Amino acid sequence: MSAARRLRTSLRSDALTRIALVALAAVFAAACIASFLPHGALRSICFGARYTLIVALSASLLAVSLGSILGASAALSGSVWDRLVAHAVEVLGAFPGIIIVALLRAIAPDANLVVSILALALVRLPESIRVVRAETLRLHVSEFALAARALGVPSSRFLWRHLGPHLLPFVAESAVLTLGVTILIDGALALFGLSHPDGPASWGSMIARSVSASRPQDALLPATLVLASVFALVRLSETVRRSLDPRPQSTSPLRDGPTGSR
Repeated sequence: MSAARRLRTSLRSDALTRIALVALAAVFAAACIASFLPHGALRSICFGARYTLIVALSASLLAVSLGSILGASAALSGSVWDRLVAHAVEVLGAFPGIIIVALLRAIAPDANLVVSILALALVRLPESIRVVRAETLRLHVSEFALAARALGVPSSRFLWRHLGPHLLPFVAESAVLTLGVTILIDGALALFGLSHPDGPASWGSMIARSVSASRPQDALLPATLVLASVFALVRLSETVRRSLDPRPQSTSPLRDGPTGSR
């Protein structure tokens, strides 16, 4: 069964995944129609959705893309480069994300939106590297990988043809999860006063302004949207991983039980 067919089957059989997909589609639609709405609370919420998605999507794509390249290259090289990447991941992972962003904001207090996106990507980069590197190391010693190398398969073909389909579920799951985590981190940064000061209002900055103005009721809607988006992304990430996994989902007697006589 193809990945697209498995994804359709999961959507038909899992009501929670369908609800998550509808919620995310509503958020994207709100971000698209923000410019056409009259001034008011709804327009602010929709513009907050647009800014939040721009920041989260940009940081997530950057973190997952760079993390996949670094993680796979480190695992396949098995040399000084692997040790260097592993130590860098350990050092970056030892610091909380808030500390890293606060340090970058202290170094560049007048940073623009691009620097804020780079800071958020740097926070999630170690996790992306760790996931891809660990899975590549596991696949590198599997039977099909050993057979491919024994047959003299070129490195590029080995990576894209043999390792790629097995890495794709974990990369896709990491990308969706990173998107949700980035939305949460952006909201936390706004509460700590570390978001971009001159940029448009995100959901996090709307929550921070409502709290600082002693109007917690105004923070209820953006906070609900943040939590709903994160929960929907977590649910969707698991569905994406299951759908893209090339390994068989069902068990058969020939795989799990005794083979019997021939």
